[in-house]
Amino acid sequence: MPGKILLVEGPEDREFFFAALKYSGLGNVQIEPKIPRESHPDVRGNGVDNLLTALELQVKKLFEEDGPEALGIVLDADHSTGNPSCDFGFTVRRNQVADILTSHGWHPALSASSKGEIFSNPNGLPPIGLWVMPDHQSDGMLEDFVASLVIGHDQQTLLIHAQSTVSNLPTKLFDPVLHTTKANVATWRAWQKPPGTPLNRLVENGILDLSLNPASDFTDWLKATFL
Repeated sequence: MPGKILLVEGPEDREFFFAALKYSGLGNVQIEPKIPRESHPDVRGNGVDNLLTALELQVKKLFEEDGPEALGIVLDADHSTGNPSCDFGFTVRRNQVADILTSHGWHPALSASSKGEIFSNPNGLPPIGLWVMPDHQSDGMLEDFVASLVIGHDQQTLLIHAQSTVSNLPTKLFDPVLHTTKANVATWRAWQKPPGTPLNRLVENGILDLSLNPASDFTDWLKATFL
């Protein structure tokens, strides 16, 4: 039996979620970042596309006798931009997952909550957890979640300086609507010791505090999903 599975968007997220699971006492959860393109040539585009395809496969496995015993999904809300080709945000992303789950017989909770969701199955199949970054109610992504967890005067000052530096760039090659926070956090990480310190190491070193909200709500959701 594959056990407990947390689906995330990509390999860069993987180490952070390992740290969050370890912090939550859930070291037995397997993380699957994406479907290898060579194994599934129908998968195209960004990490969310890969995750949604992986979700379809994992939900079908839940009907099998040796299927997963628990399943959780984490994805970024991204942003509503007004551009049909990249117009997402919390409601769109949440509903993309919910539509897959309900089409296979899972039911959402009666009331929405910023503390994540657990979808139940009336036929006794395992419940499925859903968390949309950063806080299961707002537009944004993992980097918004990370930025809210930085502690210590020196580190907070460094993050503010990174934000100012990105804001004052003479040329922005990234999409300023979609990826400013990603650029802010990447710049801040580039100034760590060593430069580019992985997110999991920042958790282990106490620079990111998972006892703060929205992380405490997120770790509560992890426990509700996998314990």
